[in-house]
Amino acid sequence: MRVLAIGAHSVNIKLLCGGTMATYAKNGHKIVIATKTNGDKGHLIIPPKKLAKIRLEEARRAASILGGQHAWVRFTDGDVFHDRKAVMKSLRSFARQNPI
Repeated sequence: MRVLAIGAHSVNIKLLCGGTMATYAKNGHKIVIATKTNGDKGHLIIPPKKLAKIRLEEARRAASILGGQHAWVRFTDGDVFHDRKAVMKSLRSFARQNPI
């Protein structure tokens, strides 16, 4: 089975369902942790571009530790809205990174 968890930020998934995702991976299922944003905002000293690299690497490592892969939907912090455009962008981005 393929299991997908989607969150605005990687910390959302780690805190809310990390144990569940690790259990699925341990039982032989393919898991993907998808984050909508790159985490580029929210630090007073680290510039957004550098912070995004740090946050995306953290997300990749966390997904790997849980036994899965990471996918980034390619939004920046604060640019995620629930509308058709965002949903379609999410689906296209995920499909490119995780072909069936």
